[in-house]
Amino acid sequence: MLMILNMGTYAITDIFNDLGAYNGFQNPAPADAPADVGASFLSITNIISSFIGQWLSAPYDIFGQTTTKARKLTAALWGLNFVSPLSSLIFFVGSGELSQYNKLGVGVSC
Repeated sequence: MLMILNMGTYAITDIFNDLGAYNGFQNPAPADAPADVGASFLSITNIISSFIGQWLSAPYDIFGQTTTKARKLTAALWGLNFVSPLSSLIFFVGSGELSQYNKLGVGVSC
């Protein structure tokens, strides 16, 4: 049940993040504009729900027993699912320094 609720939260915030990013590309804010509180809230919610989803979907029964090829690939796939929330976190935290790569950040995150 927690997994379903978490993924629903992630899906909703992800849609609004994508719409906000699209709107930002169409109507860029001036450099001296204050930070968008709504976008920051959605980004944080998206990142947190992604990490919770990874925690809830962890294949705990195969950790420490990764002797077969299938178990190794399952553990590797689970680990690769950290790429999206980590890239979102990097672009959220470093948004000031990474502003010249803002279009790249959305592409990597999506």
